Amino acid sequence: MVGLSVRPGFDFSWAQDVSDGSIVVGFNGIFNSLAGDEAFHWDATHGMRSLRDVLVNDFSLGASLAGWTMTRAEGISADGRFIVGNGRNPNGDPEAWIARLAVKAPSLDPS
Repeated sequence: MVGLSVRPGFDFSWAQDVSDGSIVVGFNGIFNSLAGDEAFHWDATHGMRSLRDVLVNDFSLGASLAGWTMTRAEGISADGRFIVGNGRNPNGDPEAWIARLAVKAPSLDPS
């Protein structure tokens, strides 16, 4: 068993789904407040990170996320390329979302 931790500023984390075993998604929350939930992405290399940060920094999806609040990641495909959840759209309305992630190019070994 591996503890996934809790991101700073939150009271608890809740895992919702796991890919092939390498990625866990869920949300961090604040007791007695649904407004403070934040979707997370966890892997053994990076630990727990905000899903938004992963999508912006690792997949360059910042423009697609403009105005969105990603409160919960509810599911992930076995290969980790599709993540579904819910949050608030740019109009502030509750809405489900799906993130379709491109396959990352393999790193080249310079040796």
